[in-house]
Amino acid sequence: MKKQSKLNGRPKTISDISLVTTLTQFRGNYSRVAAFLNVTRTAIQNRVNDSEELAALVASLRESRIDALEESLFLAGESGEPWAVCFGLKTAGRHRGYNERQQIDMKSQLTGPNDGPIQHEHAAKPEVTQAALAAFLGDFGITFDSEPTSGGGDLQPDGTR
Repeated sequence: MKKQSKLNGRPKTISDISLVTTLTQFRGNYSRVAAFLNVTRTAIQNRVNDSEELAALVASLRESRIDALEESLFLAGESGEPWAVCFGLKTAGRHRGYNERQQIDMKSQLTGPNDGPIQHEHAAKPEVTQAALAAFLGDFGITFDSEPTSGGGDLQPDGTR
C-alpha cells in the first residue's frame, strides 16, 4: 500500500517497503527517517500511527535501542567508568540502598496497629462562660450584655442595637 505525504505542496508517495526498510535502518528515529525520505516528521508519525504493524515495528526497534544502551552502560560500568558505576547503582542498585533520596513506605507511616485506622483522641473543647466572653470582648472595648434585648435586631459597630 502506498500513501501520499505532501512536501512543499507536492504529494510524495512512500511505499510500505521503503518505510519499513528506512525505519529499520534508523531504528525507529522519526526525524532521521523523515530526512532520508525527504518528508516531514509528522508525515512519518501519522503513517506509523495509522498502521498497527508499523507501530509494532517502531516499538520493537525502540526496545532494541534501549537494550543496546543498557549493554553499553553495563560494559562501561564493568570497565570502571565512574559515571556508569554511579548511574548503575543509583538505578539498578536502588533496592540495595544505593540512592540519593530516602524512600519511605507511607503505608506503614499512615496506619495504626495491625494496619488499622490511626487511633486519636479529640481534645475537649473548652467551655466558654459568659463571664469569660465578656472579659474577652471588653479587651476590645465591646460591652457584652448577657441578657438579650427585648427588641432584638442587629448589633451596630458602636455596640448599640
